[in-house]
Amino acid sequence: MNEMEIRKPYELEQLTPEQLGGEIRLLASQARRMALSYAVEIGHRLTLAKEKVAHGEWLDWVARETTLSQSSANKMMRLYEEYGSRQESLFGAEVNSSALTNLSVSNALALLAVPAEEREKAAKDLDAEHLSSRELKEAIAERDAARKQLQTAEARLEDTQKELAAQFEAATALNRKLTEAREGLREEAAQAEQNKRELKARIKESKIGRAGQQECRD
Repeated sequence: MNEMEIRKPYELEQLTPEQLGGEIRLLASQARRMALSYAVEIGHRLTLAKEKVAHGEWLDWVARETTLSQSSANKMMRLYEEYGSRQESLFGAEVNSSALTNLSVSNALALLAVPAEEREKAAKDLDAEHLSSRELKEAIAERDAARKQLQTAEARLEDTQKELAAQFEAATALNRKLTEAREGLREEAAQAEQNKRELKARIKESKIGRAGQQECRD
């Protein structure tokens, strides 16, 4: 977003209420961006100082050399850790997205609850620039809850699919066994029928043989 030209008092007098509202919004956006940029810069210097201060003297150094509480110092160092390595891409003149650069410090801190690789998209999707810190935290919590519910539903679906696949495999195996059993029974029935015919033929032949022998004796 381009920096707004600072107008002279008489120029402001000429602006319409709508134009004044637009300038107010722009100034507020620039103030938020500068606050976050300064917080990252402060965090950078705190990080460097912590590396140089003797072990065990850090808390005293923060209290003695800065106007910050230990909590505020930690937050700014965290901002530098999360945003500082990408500061040129986040706060430089060639930024294509304002999703992160226009955040307030409190909202930038709230977004640390989101994984770094998802942060910019989450800021856009949740419209983080225009939410209060409380609203953003609630939106992130709702987003995480919805994602957890989706993951749970997907896990249940996967378990159901696995169970159905196992049932299908078992049914297929049972059907295969039943088919094999039917084939076996048909073969046994056919063999029994063949044995029956052969037995009848032998009995008939035996009867004919005995009848012939009887005729010869007569």
